[in-house]
Amino acid sequence: MGETLQVESKNMRIYAGINGLNTLIENGIPKGYSVILQTPSGPERDLFVAGFIKEGIQSEDCVIVTLSMNSPDEFKIQLGNFGLTKEKMEEYESKGKLRILDWYSFKNERIQGIEELGSIIKCSKALTNVEIAINKILRGIEGKSTRAIMDVLSPALKVFDFETVYKFAQTIRAKFKKEGVTALFIIDRDMHESRTLSSLHRVFDGVIDIERERIGNKLSSKLGILSMSGTFFVPEYRELKLTKEGLEIIPSQDEKKVEDKFEDKIEVKLEDDTIEIPDEVVAPPIRAREMRRQLPEENGYMELDIGLDNAGVGGYKEDEEEMIKALSVFSSVLNPKVKKEYAGEKEEIEMQKGQINAYKEKGYDVSYLQGALKLDAKLRQKAFDDFADFVKKTEALDVELEELERSGRVSEEPYKSDVSAIRATLKIYDKFSETQERLSELKKKLEEKLHASKEEKKKALEAYIEKMEKWRKEGYNVSVLEKALKGDFDTISVSFSRYEKFIKISEELNDKLSKMDIRGMRVNAAMIKAKLKDYEKISEVVKDFADLVAKAKSMKEKKEENKEKN
Repeated sequence: MGETLQVESKNMRIYAGINGLNTLIENGIPKGYSVILQTPSGPERDLFVAGFIKEGIQSEDCVIVTLSMNSPDEFKIQLGNFGLTKEKMEEYESKGKLRILDWYSFKNERIQGIEELGSIIKCSKALTNVEIAINKILRGIEGKSTRAIMDVLSPALKVFDFETVYKFAQTIRAKFKKEGVTALFIIDRDMHESRTLSSLHRVFDGVIDIERERIGNKLSSKLGILSMSGTFFVPEYRELKLTKEGLEIIPSQDEKKVEDKFEDKIEVKLEDDTIEIPDEVVAPPIRAREMRRQLPEENGYMELDIGLDNAGVGGYKEDEEEMIKALSVFSSVLNPKVKKEYAGEKEEIEMQKGQINAYKEKGYDVSYLQGALKLDAKLRQKAFDDFADFVKKTEALDVELEELERSGRVSEEPYKSDVSAIRATLKIYDKFSETQERLSELKKKLEEKLHASKEEKKKALEAYIEKMEKWRKEGYNVSVLEKALKGDFDTISVSFSRYEKFIKISEELNDKLSKMDIRGMRVNAAMIKAKLKDYEKISEVVKDFADLVAKAKSMKEKKEENKEKN
């Protein structure tokens, strides 16, 4: 066997749990990549996701799953069908290695912001809360190898505009990149136009595409790699085989020959976590460039040549400035003669100062960030990340306040003063806990007021019903009130108020009729009295009564004229 190359088996590539995928992507998906899985709904999608999760659990990785199409219980049952027992899942959850972000239950439940229940975090509809929940999960699993399933984009595009979802995808992808999370973002390819899909592709590190076609009476599935930045991949579709064990990619004849040729030449050394691979099998690097860096030895320094030869069929050229910056950081950390301030730190601090100014323009108290500028790079970046989380939480609270104000529930005292007090501390980092407590107290007060209001309405409703029965016994037609009682409280209140006015008018007319001289008009008076207790005929009654009064007046005038003549 020829000269061997030592390759770390951990933290380099992620095995997706799909047999044969490594023949299309060299040694698996690079760690920290966010990749689109573009697939129609069906068994191919479910098997790919199950394989990815199952492999993560078997590898003792942390696994994050974001659900949008089914509940956590349904999801666990589905995984059970693919060989992950309930006991195994519960054990993994108890270790804190499986976290489920539930973006499904808000459709059936009232969820305020985010709600945490064991390994499950439920989110409201707002994508901002999804980002907050992901940040919370990542803080809890810091430093562990992590993979994620994000089934969010297609459902989000049905609810929000494209720009909102695009920015959300950029934010989550950047967060995962920083934390080294390898993620699959699921997209239902049949739900979106090709223009939408191609725009989303730009955000991610790679795209895996599954297509299905009917050939005669048989359905055939194929998988292809549309892109995979910075790594070798085979840009050809391969047929998929669906089995009870999972998905399997059927290799081409040429790939089968290569596998047979080198099958017995790969030696795995488990004791030191390395793999020895013959140099003729090692996939070619991507870019042509050579750099020299110094690494510390016991006595002085050793020269390290980093040779990057030009090859990379199907790969994409990465930004050279990013490579130079990365190698500068690498050198400054390992070489004691290099200043502690790594290359590019001044530019980073200038950029962070720009962020501070942007926050300040939005009204935030930035004293916390100004103090963080004096910290070392890692702590400084953590401070800015924490502040970014605070801003997102603040925006979510601000939305809640605006909704309360629009509802009119806080337009009176003391609630109006409570809102003012919350807004006074809303954008102060050190007082965020205090602000949250104040908002919780305000919502509690409003709930108590609502409860009291419900009790008052209940009592008022009982009083209305009692009145209606009294009027019914007095001979009034109350059918209009019976209909009103089927509506909301405001409708009931207005209806009974109008009916009380009708009762008053009816009683006044009846009193006037009893005092009128109706000789010669008894039939007219009787017709009016017959309609006096019918709410729907009150307009007729008023008109008939006016005619009766006019007729009585005319008859009286004639009598007086006749009396004068005689």
